[in-house]
Amino acid sequence: MTHLRSGLAALALVALVLPGAGNARANAPTASHSSGEVSYVMKRGDTLFVLWRQFFAGPKALNRVRSMNRITNVRRIPTGKVLHIPRTLLLDQKSLARLESLRGQVTISVNGATRPAREGETLGEGAEVETGRNAFVTLRLADGSTLAVPSLSVLGLTWLREVNLTGALEREVNVRAGRMRARVTPMTNPDSSFRVVTPVAVSAVRGTEFRVAYRAGQSFSAVEVDNGKVEFIGAGTRVLISAGFGAVNLNGQQSGALRLLAPPKLDEPDKVQSEEQLHFSLIALAGAESYHVQIARDAGFVENVAEETSQGTEFTMQSLPADSYFVKVSAYDEQGLEGMADTYTFERRRNIISGTIEVGSDKRQLRFRWDNTSDGLASYRFQLVRKSEPSLTVVDETGLTEKFLSVSNVSPGRLCMASGIAADC
Repeated sequence: MTHLRSGLAALALVALVLPGAGNARANAPTASHSSGEVSYVMKRGDTLFVLWRQFFAGPKALNRVRSMNRITNVRRIPTGKVLHIPRTLLLDQKSLARLESLRGQVTISVNGATRPAREGETLGEGAEVETGRNAFVTLRLADGSTLAVPSLSVLGLTWLREVNLTGALEREVNVRAGRMRARVTPMTNPDSSFRVVTPVAVSAVRGTEFRVAYRAGQSFSAVEVDNGKVEFIGAGTRVLISAGFGAVNLNGQQSGALRLLAPPKLDEPDKVQSEEQLHFSLIALAGAESYHVQIARDAGFVENVAEETSQGTEFTMQSLPADSYFVKVSAYDEQGLEGMADTYTFERRRNIISGTIEVGSDKRQLRFRWDNTSDGLASYRFQLVRKSEPSLTVVDETGLTEKFLSVSNVSPGRLCMASGIAADC
């Protein structure tokens, strides 16, 4: 098992930029999701009249922009002049999110109708994604940003738009239950935005990796930042959270920036997972209230396949097919914040054997039978030793393909051991 530490360069903060292409017809934005002004630098050949016809929403937009920017001739504006345009006056295109991977019971709700999710389908704003127990889904946005939704979580796609004039992308998603991990592609367009909303807080980012959690029963919302910076807004307070820190909003009270726990260490990191179920043992970490283990097929944890949370350090998890996997380990502190994580690789190769022994009447004739659960073609090595002299091998047969072996003329002894099978002899 190889140990990996992931790291993305820390990037800027607050409003994100996601360029990508929407493919719906142009729409006029609503004031509830689009506010403020957009700056546009006039290029050679631009006129305000042409811009109005292609990019503005409504017949009154031309006069309003003209008045705001004190323009006397809409057909003659100097190249390089900066226009200030209210965002609500600009047309946009609806953008889409692609369902990149899923596992388990994942449902999609649109306009009150609920159906099973389909890997590879695209979803637009207004869609809600819900994961069942031991279910996972990852959404990929137009610019390559990903939203990973673990089990027992609900994520709503509130606002997915591209502004026609500037190419800026505006994204808002709503964590209505559970957790979500976002990996946001860093951008440079200052008019783009990415916000994650819960019923009690808002997280605004620009090119970063972070996690958001919400528990309705406790009126609890949290953000944890792995890379970059996030502005956490709740209870009338704004807190800028840097990498390695988090913040919580509990019952209307918002914390400041809190340092996240260091990642716990995985015991026996080179162990091949050969038993019927997976087993991971963590080394206890000071300050940890519980621990979190996640398994994925890829290092980016887009294709998640299993996860468990426990107050103890021992994890027994469901069986998986033979392959190479990644396991991520982290811990929760007393505030409910999930700490930083370490990622390891491990090999999954089942190799389980069990059997029986038939002993002759004189105890000098032994017939060993066995069966196995293994991945791929199996051959066997059979060793027989005396318990009193384990270093002395009585029988050692390699390259066996049959699942039985007869041994004759075994001299009496107190106990014989054969590949985990024991008998008096």
